[in-house]
Amino acid sequence: MQAFVETLKDTRRANLLLYGDSITVGCNATGTQYGGNVSPYLPDWNTLLKLYLEKKYSAEITVSNQAVGGWSTIEAVDNFDKKCGEMLSSTDLFCIGFGANDILTEIAQYRQRIKILIDGYLQVNPNGNVLLYSTLLPNNQALGWRTNHALFEQVLLDVATEYERVGVAKISTVFLWLEAQGKPTRDLLANSINHPNDFGVRVYAQTLLKTLLGEEFL
Repeated sequence: MQAFVETLKDTRRANLLLYGDSITVGCNATGTQYGGNVSPYLPDWNTLLKLYLEKKYSAEITVSNQAVGGWSTIEAVDNFDKKCGEMLSSTDLFCIGFGANDILTEIAQYRQRIKILIDGYLQVNPNGNVLLYSTLLPNNQALGWRTNHALFEQVLLDVATEYERVGVAKISTVFLWLEAQGKPTRDLLANSINHPNDFGVRVYAQTLLKTLLGEEFL
């Protein structure tokens, strides 16, 4: 994501457009209305990302969050123009995060729909940047919830190779790594199924920032 970072350094400003599901909405982060506004009042991950970029680069970051809870890639494609159309031309970084609700989505369908979203953005804004991020993994003790989720990340990685300015934040890989270290997935979740708790929110923010900034994220 070097092109985005260099532009941010030069202009000290950036417009981010977020398009995803309830995790992108910010559900269950304690400092949001969706998490009860209770102690310790952690903001959602996109606010953490915004605050970090603003502080590090003395920049003005504008975030438009068009995420909708419960949406899968099919709703994302069907509502793309309505939700995102007017903002695409002024968006410096288009962040796309679907997969948590794609329990019944086949791999080929997922790939096709993600490409539709990317192509729709780049047709309007050919010099724009896209950050794809895979989903956390639902609790493996919640029967029927974890299906193709871990496989979707490889689809994103494969799709990204087809474009110059598309990166992938490997959220699924990080969650799998934490599981391998012995941390139960439920310890990362606030609803015991598929919403991150404050720890999981930080995992999202840090993984996304590391993907965007590389060695500049410390």
